[in-house]
Amino acid sequence: MIPPRLPFTGYKWRWASFELTEGLNDPAVFLGCLRVLWENQGHKPNSPEVTAGLDRVERELEGHISTKLRLVRSLGDRNIFRNSQQYWKALGVLQDTRGKQGIVLTPFGDAVADGRITQVEFSTTLVATLELPNRAIMKQHEIEKWDRAGLRIRPLLLILDVMRNIGVRFGVEQAYLTQDELIRRVIPLAGDKTTVMEDYISSVFAFRNKQLDRHQWPDCAQEANDKRMAREFLLFLAHYGFCSISPGARNALDKFVIQEDSLTDLQAIIQLPIPKSENQVDVASQMRVSGIAAITERRRVTQSVLERPCQTRFRRSVLEAYRSECLITQERIPETLEAAHIIPVGYRGADTVGNGICLRSDIHSLFDSGHLRIKPQGQLVLSDAMHTSLNYHNLPPLIHIPHFVLPDALEWRWRYQ
Repeated sequence: MIPPRLPFTGYKWRWASFELTEGLNDPAVFLGCLRVLWENQGHKPNSPEVTAGLDRVERELEGHISTKLRLVRSLGDRNIFRNSQQYWKALGVLQDTRGKQGIVLTPFGDAVADGRITQVEFSTTLVATLELPNRAIMKQHEIEKWDRAGLRIRPLLLILDVMRNIGVRFGVEQAYLTQDELIRRVIPLAGDKTTVMEDYISSVFAFRNKQLDRHQWPDCAQEANDKRMAREFLLFLAHYGFCSISPGARNALDKFVIQEDSLTDLQAIIQLPIPKSENQVDVASQMRVSGIAAITERRRVTQSVLERPCQTRFRRSVLEAYRSECLITQERIPETLEAAHIIPVGYRGADTVGNGICLRSDIHSLFDSGHLRIKPQGQLVLSDAMHTSLNYHNLPPLIHIPHFVLPDALEWRWRYQ
């Protein structure tokens, strides 16, 4: 295979920020920080209120995530937002905050922060819309290089397409990409405007089997952080349930794997037409109406269920505590009742009654997907999709929280899910 040509000197894939992102790709961390911005609109990013909010996020997520957070760098005005907030701008949730007006979220950021757009709708919207060059954060001279080359790439969609097609062609056990394969094969081919999927598949598989001379191919990760920046695209997809991580001997060899039951679902996502609107709120609505978000949510919920080894015992204890009655609908048919974790198992939520709610199965799905949220005081908050549904308009606006439910668990859920 003829090695691809670089479109310009310095071509690479840049994620949201050149700086260390401190695990911001984790949905709980991202959402917690976004809600600090949301609660402090109009304040300066380095204000005491913002720093105090980030300090709270740091403390409340400790022990629930594997990443060591450093959102507040030191006493005073140094925090994760201190510079240009590139991470949040790149993902379309934050407007330029360098003016006198202080923090201002975009309409998309507002909708994600207050739960009108769920995390799955947020992630599927980004898969559909994230484009390189990212004009929200890249410098003008960098953008001009891409424009002169006539180069526009939807990186998240391309990665999913390559992984899915490898699985279809060579078997589901091969349906993965590593960081090295992304950097050394997919990114160079994309820079040469390769549109034939067979070229991506055959080159990745040949690289995997040491059948191509890697030294003849261009290096698209020459600087210190370039490899980490490319890995972030894979991590985003893993964090939001599009794939999972099978650890390798080192980061470069980690496998980002698509499960067998996801191959068909991903085809629907990959075949999405390029959104006609640049308004991400409109695109999120398109994801909802088209059913794409629902497909992604079903896959994510299925994966989370597999992470609950003690679910049977947990369900028995929770249903007994709630006297086999759904907390929200008062449904009592046993076959419809499930035990929901308040703090999810994936975030080290305990299999205890204090961290559980008895819910009807459909309400449980809506709770897990973020379409239905419960304030610590018992108010129900619904997503935009729920507000348009004819089936759930009679849900009570306020429920009584049993005394044995841990208030801290409800508070954690409200801030980070």
